[in-house]
Amino acid sequence: MITKVVFDTNVLISATLWNNSAAQKFLFRCIKENIQIFSSQEIIEEYKKILARDFDYKEQEVERISMHKNSSS
Repeated sequence: MITKVVFDTNVLISATLWNNSAAQKFLFRCIKENIQIFSSQEIIEEYKKILARDFDYKEQEVERISMHKNSSS
């Protein structure tokens, strides 16, 4: 049986911005155990908006990050 998980915006933020967070550890575990990770276009758009609004990421930084995430899925 294949395990599948959905990462929401909060999990994406925690997993990608805070080293050793529970979310990051879970992300690494999912990768190691070949668990399928899903999200949605709406979640990715919210993620990008929060990076810019709350973490002062520049537009091109947000696009670079989100392109990498989209190509990984």
